[in-house]
Amino acid sequence: LGSGGENPIHIGDGGKVNVGRPSRFNGGNKAVNLWVRHLRKMGINSFYVPNPQNEIAPWLVTHCPTIGTWDMMSAFDKSKDLLVCTWLNTPQYEFLVENEFPFIYLDLEYKWTFTKFYKNIENLVKAPYFKGYVTHAQHIKQYALNNWEVDAKVVNEWSDTEVFYYNPEEKIPNTIGFTTEETTWDILLNLKNDPYFSKFNFVQIKGEEDEFAAKLRTCEYFLGTNQGKYLNSNKHPEEGCPRTQQEALHCGCILIAQDVIGNREYLTHAKSGFFVDFKDVSQVKDIFIQLENSDYKNQIRSQGLEVVNKRFSSNDHKTKEIITALNLN
Repeated sequence: LGSGGENPIHIGDGGKVNVGRPSRFNGGNKAVNLWVRHLRKMGINSFYVPNPQNEIAPWLVTHCPTIGTWDMMSAFDKSKDLLVCTWLNTPQYEFLVENEFPFIYLDLEYKWTFTKFYKNIENLVKAPYFKGYVTHAQHIKQYALNNWEVDAKVVNEWSDTEVFYYNPEEKIPNTIGFTTEETTWDILLNLKNDPYFSKFNFVQIKGEEDEFAAKLRTCEYFLGTNQGKYLNSNKHPEEGCPRTQQEALHCGCILIAQDVIGNREYLTHAKSGFFVDFKDVSQVKDIFIQLENSDYKNQIRSQGLEVVNKRFSSNDHKTKEIITALNLN
């Protein structure tokens, strides 16, 4: 790899292996976007490769340089360049086998890796052009080791703090933000049936990134109704930090999250936020009553910001993690 920007790292779905996802506003595309942007800040010429037509959502185009598959293929120097793959379905697998591009697998979600992609990955990690395995989660690292004896490198997720940031002047008192998950509407109905919550304004957070972040910055609280995904009956979380909850913390929201584990890398109960059983309205109500103490509320907010700014921001520490993960040193 050229360290001065002469040779590119390509990150994306690999052109003709497009799986129909390039225009979706989702966590996977946002993760790819942030990887490309950080690599370019490091002086490495990087692009997102969405598909042959270079079809990609407008919000992502404005943030992330892209390159079409065929342009990437014609410019790719196997002795210097690297393809970072985030999607290893059968067409992508065939694409890599056919072209033998030096590649690193960036595993963004266990669900696909250990169901649909298992055999493809099992074969590819034995290939001479396989150069490494990177993930955002310690749990996936362990599974890669157990299944393929591959030592995956962990790089924590991060948020774009130029977009997701805390501005106390924008906060609106008694405002509770939420995004729609499978159980969200039932949770809201239960809360609203309690007279205590009549004084709160519930705000649905949606829209493209700038609008989404602007709404989060107005909220004092955020309901993390996404429980994350689980690997087994012991409920070990697949995702260490659901992205929207991470972004809410960056925006200075007090996070009240649905979880039965009691601890995750971004949230320790009663320190950087709260875990609750949303079915127990009295439990949720009790937390909000505690937060009526402004000193306590500011303390929780401050501790939440400290966690995400340290672990989930684009900074020098993140650069070191990426250098190690992509074997750039």
